[in-house]
Amino acid sequence: MGAQGINIEYNKPALSGKEAATVFMQLNNMNQDLEQFKPRLYQAQLEEVAVNKNTILHLPTGAGKTVIAAHLIKRFMYSLKKPWGEGGKRTFFLVNTVPLVNQQKTVIEKLCPVTIGGYSGEDKVDFWNKTKWDAELTKYEVIVMTSQILSDMLTHNYIKIVDINLMIFDECHQAVDDHPMRLIMKHFEECPPALQPRVLGLTAPLLNSNVPLHKVEETLQKLETTFHATIATVNDNIGEILRYSTNPTEMLVHFQNPTPNNAIVEAKKLLSHLLILISKVKLPPKIVTTVELNYGQQIITYDTKKINKEVANMVTSICYHLDELGAYGGVLCIIAYTILLERLKRRATSEEELMYTFTITHCTEAKMVLLNHMREDTGFTKIVKHSSPKVILLLKLLKDAWREKGNELSSIIFTQQRFTAKLLYNLLKAVKKHNSEFDFLKHDFIVGFNVNPYNNTREQHLTKKLSHQALLQFKNRDLMCLISTRVIEEGVDIPQCLLVIRYDLPLEYRSYIQSKGRARNKESKFIMMVSEENSLKFRQKYQNFQQLEGRLHQSLLSNCLERAAPTEEDIKALYEEDDIPPYVNSNGKRLFSSSAIALLYRYCSVLPHDQFTLITPMWILEKGSNQITIVMPIMCPVKQPIKGQPSKNLKTAKRSAALNACIKLIESGELGPEMLPRKYGEVQYEQIDIKECFPNWPWDKPDELQGKQGVPAAGTKKRVRKHKKVYPSLLNGRLWTGGNQKFYLHLIKLGTAFEKSKTSRESALYNLLQLDDGYGLLTMQPLPELCDFPMFLMIGEVTTSVVMNYSVLDLDLNMFELVKHFHFYVFDQVLAIAKKFVVFEGLVNCLYVVPTCKRDRFVINWDIMQTYKEVPPVAVPSNKERSSIQVTRETYQNQVVTPWYRATLLPDRYIVSDVLEHMTPNSPFDSNSFESYADYYSNKYQLEIVGPGNQPLLEVRRISTGMNCLLPRGPTIRAFTEKQKRLVSLANGDDKPNGFNEIFIPEFCIKYEYPSVLWYKAFMLPSIIHRVTMLLVAYELRAQIARDTMYGQPHLNKGEKWLPISTDLNKAMKSLLSQVEEPATFNSIDRINDPIDEYAPRPLNIVTMKQTIHQLQKKKLDKEYPWEETAEPLDVERNLTDVTLMDIECYDAFVMAPIEETKPAHPAKSPVSQPLSTAILPPPLRYSDKIHLLSRGATGRGPELRDILSALTTINSHDSFDLERVETLGDSFLKFASTLYLYNKFPRLDEGQLTNIKGRLLGNRNLYYAGEKINLGGRMKVEQFAPKSDFIIPGFFAPKEVINFIEEQKVSFE
Repeated sequence: MGAQGINIEYNKPALSGKEAATVFMQLNNMNQDLEQFKPRLYQAQLEEVAVNKNTILHLPTGAGKTVIAAHLIKRFMYSLKKPWGEGGKRTFFLVNTVPLVNQQKTVIEKLCPVTIGGYSGEDKVDFWNKTKWDAELTKYEVIVMTSQILSDMLTHNYIKIVDINLMIFDECHQAVDDHPMRLIMKHFEECPPALQPRVLGLTAPLLNSNVPLHKVEETLQKLETTFHATIATVNDNIGEILRYSTNPTEMLVHFQNPTPNNAIVEAKKLLSHLLILISKVKLPPKIVTTVELNYGQQIITYDTKKINKEVANMVTSICYHLDELGAYGGVLCIIAYTILLERLKRRATSEEELMYTFTITHCTEAKMVLLNHMREDTGFTKIVKHSSPKVILLLKLLKDAWREKGNELSSIIFTQQRFTAKLLYNLLKAVKKHNSEFDFLKHDFIVGFNVNPYNNTREQHLTKKLSHQALLQFKNRDLMCLISTRVIEEGVDIPQCLLVIRYDLPLEYRSYIQSKGRARNKESKFIMMVSEENSLKFRQKYQNFQQLEGRLHQSLLSNCLERAAPTEEDIKALYEEDDIPPYVNSNGKRLFSSSAIALLYRYCSVLPHDQFTLITPMWILEKGSNQITIVMPIMCPVKQPIKGQPSKNLKTAKRSAALNACIKLIESGELGPEMLPRKYGEVQYEQIDIKECFPNWPWDKPDELQGKQGVPAAGTKKRVRKHKKVYPSLLNGRLWTGGNQKFYLHLIKLGTAFEKSKTSRESALYNLLQLDDGYGLLTMQPLPELCDFPMFLMIGEVTTSVVMNYSVLDLDLNMFELVKHFHFYVFDQVLAIAKKFVVFEGLVNCLYVVPTCKRDRFVINWDIMQTYKEVPPVAVPSNKERSSIQVTRETYQNQVVTPWYRATLLPDRYIVSDVLEHMTPNSPFDSNSFESYADYYSNKYQLEIVGPGNQPLLEVRRISTGMNCLLPRGPTIRAFTEKQKRLVSLANGDDKPNGFNEIFIPEFCIKYEYPSVLWYKAFMLPSIIHRVTMLLVAYELRAQIARDTMYGQPHLNKGEKWLPISTDLNKAMKSLLSQVEEPATFNSIDRINDPIDEYAPRPLNIVTMKQTIHQLQKKKLDKEYPWEETAEPLDVERNLTDVTLMDIECYDAFVMAPIEETKPAHPAKSPVSQPLSTAILPPPLRYSDKIHLLSRGATGRGPELRDILSALTTINSHDSFDLERVETLGDSFLKFASTLYLYNKFPRLDEGQLTNIKGRLLGNRNLYYAGEKINLGGRMKVEQFAPKSDFIIPGFFAPKEVINFIEEQKVSFE
C-alpha cells in the first residue's frame, strides 16, 4: 500500500529502468500533489483574508505561501475564462529572478487547472510588440514573469491595470525605492479603485534591510502602502506553523584572528606595490568625442579609470583572501585571477594587454614567495599548516557534522563573494584528495548568473548549466555540501538541510532570515563563524537581528487582524513621492524618471550603427552643481543639448536630464505613442516600387501554411518539401497517331584514356572497349551538342562523347515496339535494375537505348534486337547437358559466363578473358590447399566432374556490379591507402584490390549468348543516361537564362564545342570516402598482464532507480543548451591546480563562441579516414597572386554548360564536382549587384532600410520563390546517383496509383 492509499502492484515482466523511473516519478509527484492540495488550517484562514482584501502574507520559509497563492488563483478564476480582448482578464504572478519563473510556474501548474505561461529576459521579450503580447495573453490565463517585464508592458501600454484580476508579488519585501514591483503599483493611479485587481504579497522577512527598532512599524506601513494592502500572518496556530517552518539551533562559533607569516607579509607588500603601478597606468579613452565643452563642464559618460579599478579590485581581492584563507588559499586565489587575466588579454587592446601582462607577472612573483614558504610541506599537512584558523574551523565543523549525521548530512556554506565560493570548492577538493578522512565530501559551488539574451555568447549559459547541475545533484543527495553566495538565500527551491554555515557573516537582517530559512529540518543547525576580533561587534548586530525578529512577531501577532489599511492620503503620497514628477502622454501613460535612463539607452541601441560601435548618449556634468546636460548621438535627429534640472544628488540629476531627453524624443516622433523607439530601417514592402523588387514573391497567392504554429518559414532548412523532378523538354515524346515517326539517333562513342594492360584479364576488357559495337540513343526530337564527359571502370577512365543527331530514321509502330522491348530488356534482363511495377508512358523522358554496329557507317543493329529477348535464369544443368559440353576457344573466348553453383539473387557475370587449353580440371590447384581444381570443387562445393575430363579451364574477369561510373574506382586511385581502397571497393561493389584471379571449370558455368561487348558496355549506360539527362536539364536552364537576361547565346554556333567535364580528383576522393563508414573500434585488451577468464560470468550492469532518475534529469537539462556535453572544455574554475594555458585557450574559445539556437541534428563524427599522404596526392596547387578571372573578357556566348551543371549539383550528390566553390563567388556577386541596384533605385531610403530590403532580396525565402518559379528544385541533383535503387528507365514510370500508395505509406525501395 503506497502513501495516501495508493495501491502499487508489481507484476512481471518487470519494467525497464527508464519505465520504472517514470512510474516512480509519477507516483511521487502524485503523492506530493495530494498533500499540497489539502490546505493546512492556517493556510485556509489566510486564504479567506486574501480573498476579501489586498494582503501581504508574512510566513516563515517553508510554510507554504505559494500554495495559498495558488488557491487564490482558483478563487479568482471566473474572470479568466472570457477570451482576451473580449472582457477576459489575466492573473500575474511576479518574481524577481529568472530561476523562480520556471519554479513557480511548475508549482501553479500542479495546483491550478489553468493555462500558464512563463517569461523572463532570457526569452528576448524586451522587443516584443503589442501584437506578440496579445497572442501570448490569448493563449495563457496566468502569467508568471519577472516584475520588470510587467513594468515595461504597463509603461508601453501593452496591457492596462484594468485588464488584470489578480497580482501576486513573490518576495515582495524587495519593493523599495525604484524596484519594478513598486513602479507597477504606481500605475494603479491610472485605474479607478473599483476596477483595480486584487493584490497578494508573499514574504518571509518583511524587511529588506537593517531597520532601527523604533522604525519597524513605519517600515511595515510603507510596505503596506506600496501594495495598497495590510499584512496578515498566523495568530492562533503557532504550533502548527512551526512544524513546517524554520526553527534551527543557532550557534556562534569563534576562530582566532590569523597571524600573518613572513611570506604573506612579503606577498602583500609586492601586491601593494602592484596597486601603485596599476593606479599610474593611463589607458587611451575608448570613446573619442569632438564635442566642445564649456568652462566648468566635465564628461562623465565613461570612467577613464574603469579598467584600472577592475584590475586593482582583483589585486585587493587577493590580499583579502590571503588573510581569509591563508597562504594555501592565497595561491589558489592568485591562480584563479591569473586565469581571468589571461582570458581578458585575448580581447584587450595593446595597452590593456600590457597592463594585464605585468599584473600577471607581479602576481606570479607573489605566488612564488608563498610557494617557496610552503615547499617543505606536502599533502594534507601543507593545507592545514598554511591555512587560516577560519578554514581549519570550517573543516572541523564539516567533519564533526559528518560524524554526527553520516550519510544523512546535507549542508550549505554561504559566502559573501563569488571568488570565495570558488576558492573554498577547490580547497575542499584538495583536502579530500590528500586526506581519506574527508572522503565523505561531495561538494560543488553555485554563484549568481545573469543571462543577457542580447549577449550572444555561451559564458553565462554555461555558468547557468553548471549551477543547475549542482542544484540537481544536491536535490538528489548526490552532493552533501553546496557552497554558494546569497543567490540561493531566497526563492530557489532547496531541500531541507541539516547544517547551514555562514562562512561570511550576514550583513543585513534579510540575509540573516533567508539564509537561516534554509535550515528547515527539526534537527538543523545554523552556524555563524565569527572572528574573536569581530565577536563583540557582530554580537551587537546579531542581537539586533533577533530583536527585529521579535519585534515583528510582537507587532503582527498582537494586532494583525486590526491593522488598518493604507488611507487614500497614504496612497496618494506614494504616487506623488518622486522628486521628479512622471511624464504623462496624451494616452494617459506615465513615464517615470526611474525608467527614463533605460528607455534612453534602448532608443540609442536601435539607431543605425555598425557592430563595432557602441551608441550611447553623452553625459556632461556642470561643475559646482548637480546638473546634467545630455548630447544625443550624431544619428539622432535631436541635435541640441538637453539640460536637466539642478538636483540634490547626481542620481536625481541624471534622471531629470534623461526624462527631458525622452520628452524631446517623443515630441520629435522618435518615440512613438507607446513610448517605444521608432524602428529604423523599417520598410513598407506593400509600396509598389518596393514590391517591384520581388517579382517572384507570391503576393496574390500567399503560402497557406506560412505563419502557422509548428510550420517553419519558407526558405528555411526545416521547411523541407518535395519537388517534382524536371525532365528535359527535348526528351518529350509524341502520341503515335499512325504511320511512321521521325527519330534521331545519337551515337555513344567511347575511348580509353589509359594504356593497355599486359595482363590477359585486363587486356580482354580493354579490347572490348576498342570494338565498334556499342549503343546509341533514340529521341523524337533533335538534341543540341553536349560536352564530353568521363566514365570510370575498374580498368580506368573511359572518355565519353555523344554524337548528336548522327542520323535520322523513320520508324513504323512495329519497329518502335522492337526498340521499346530491347530498351527495357537491357535494363531489366541484362542490368537487372528495372522496377517490376513500371509501365511505358512514352510522353516524358523518352530516351531509348538501341544497339549499334559499324558497316560503312554506324547503324542500328536490328538483328541484335530481334534475337535477344530474355536472359535465361541461372539454373543447374542436367547431367546430360554437362556431359555433352564442348569447349573451344571459338565458342568461349570473350563470352559472358556465370557459375551456376553460387546461390545468389543477383548473379555475378564474368568475361572469359582466355580459354586455358593447357589446363584441365585435374591440373594442380594454384595453392597447396587442394590437389587439383576438381578436388577444390569437390571439397568446397561438393561438385563432381561429369563432363569430359580434358575440358579446358576458363580464365575470367568479373564485371563489376557497381554501375555508378561517375567517379573513379577506389583501387585506381594511388592516393588511397590499401585500407581505403578496400573499403571503397566494398561500398561500390567492385573487386577487392589485389584479389585472387579466378579460374572456372566450364561444366560449372552457364554461358550467355548476348554479346560480351554489349554486356560490358551496358554497365555504363545508367551513368551515361544520367549524365546526358542532367546536361540537357542544364542546357535548357542555361538557354532560358540567356533569353531572359538577353546575355549570351542560348545555343552554340555551328562548329563550336563545349569544354569537356573534367574530374576534380580531390573532390572525387572526398566523395568516395564519404560513402565509407568508420569501422567499429574495439578496446584493446592486455591478456598477458591483465588476463580475462572468458568463461567467467560477466558482471551485470545494474543501475539503481536513483541513478536512472538522475540520468533522465541530466538528459533533460542537456537538451536546454545548444551544444553537446562532449564539446564542453575543462572547467577551469573547478580545476584551478590542473589548468594549463591550452586549457584556458580552449575554455575561452568555447564560452565566447556565439550561442546557437538549436543543437545539431547529429553529433560531429571523427574523420572517416586517415589523412591522405601528400607523397601520392596530385601535384600541389602553386600560389599565384594574380586573379585570372579578372583578366578574362566576356566571351559573348555565356557560361559553359559544365559550369551550369556544377551549379545544379549539391555536395550531397557526391559527384566529382559540385556548387560549393562557385557558390562563394555567386553569393558575393548577388550582394554586390543587389546593393548597386537598390542604392540607385531608392535614393531617398536610409541605409537601414536599404539593408533590410537587401536582406529580404537575398534571403532564402525570396531565393526559394525565384527558384520555384523556374522549377529549380526539380532540376537540382541533391542525392548520390544510385542506379540499383533510384534509376528510372527512360520512357517508363510507375502508375499513379503506385505513386500515391508510396507517398501515403512512405515506402522505401532502397
